[in-house]
Amino acid sequence: MKKSFFIMSLFLGIGLFDNVYAAAKSKPMFNKPMLGKPMFSVFSWNILGPNTQDVDSFFPEKKGDYSRLNQTLKHIPNYADKASFMPSILSFQEVDQISRKKLGNALKAKGYVEVAYQPKGRNGGTVLYVKQSDFKVIKRGGIDLGDGGSAALGLLQSKKTNTKILASSLHLSRGDDSRTDNIQKGERQLTKLQAASQKILAGENSKKVHKIFAGDFNTNAQEMKTSSLGFLQRIDNDFKKYFDIFAGATTSNDVSGQRKGIDHIVSSDNLLKVCQFSKIIGNNPGKRIHDQVPSDHAVLYAVFQDQ
Repeated sequence: MKKSFFIMSLFLGIGLFDNVYAAAKSKPMFNKPMLGKPMFSVFSWNILGPNTQDVDSFFPEKKGDYSRLNQTLKHIPNYADKASFMPSILSFQEVDQISRKKLGNALKAKGYVEVAYQPKGRNGGTVLYVKQSDFKVIKRGGIDLGDGGSAALGLLQSKKTNTKILASSLHLSRGDDSRTDNIQKGERQLTKLQAASQKILAGENSKKVHKIFAGDFNTNAQEMKTSSLGFLQRIDNDFKKYFDIFAGATTSNDVSGQRKGIDHIVSSDNLLKVCQFSKIIGNNPGKRIHDQVPSDHAVLYAVFQDQ
C-alpha cells in the first residue's frame, strides 16, 4: 500500500491523497491510474433535509430546523476550498426546496451550477450540480422512478477533453432482499432510470459516453452485487464488468441502530475508479442527528479516469 501510495502521489500530486487519507473514515480503495489520462471526481451525500419525510418520521425534533443544514454547507466548501480535492460533480439526496435554495446559493459562490432537480414526494428530492470550469451541461432532466424513487440526470461534457458523461443523482426505495417485492421494486426503478438515460442520450454514441450513478440506493453492498447490479447489467450493455462499490463501508445509521452501506457510486466500464472512500461527519454514538452530525448518511467521494 505504501509503494502504491507513493507512485500515485508522484503522478497525481501529494495534496489529493493527503486529503483523502485525512478525510476517510473507511479504508480508501485505490487502482493504479494511467499516465496521461485526466481525472475528475464525484461527491455524493444524502443530506437529510429538515422538511423531508425521514426527519418527520424519525427525528421530529429536527423538523424545520435549518441550523443543521448550515453544518452541512460547511462541510461541502471545506472539500471544495482545497483545489486538489475539488469535486467536479456533486450529487445530493433528500433535498427539500429550502435546502435546494441554500445549497444553490452556497455552491454558486464556489463555481457550481445546478444541472437538474427531481422531487421525491415527501422525502425532498435529488439534485445534481457541476463545476462550471470543468464541465458544460448539454442536456438535463429528471424522472420520477415510481415506488418513492427519483433521479436527476445530466449529460455533461468535459471542457478539458470533450469527454461526455451521463451523471445521475438518484434515490431508490428498494429495501433489502428479505422481501421479493423489494427486489421487484428495485428492478422497476432501474428500468425507468435506464429508459430515462437512453432518452437523454438520443442522438449520442452511447459507447463513447461514460455513465455514473451516485446516491442512496437503499441497498447494501452485498445485495448490490448479487441483485441490483446484475439486473442493471442485463438491461444496460454499458455495465458489464465487476463494480468497485463501497463494500463494507458504513454509509448510513438507521433508527434501529443498524449500520449499513446503502449509498454507492457506480460507473460504466469505460471509466477507471482510481480511488474512493466514505466518511460519516462527526461522531454519532447515539445514532441521532444533531447540529454537529447533520446527516445519518456518509459522504461518498470517488476519483475517476478515462480508460
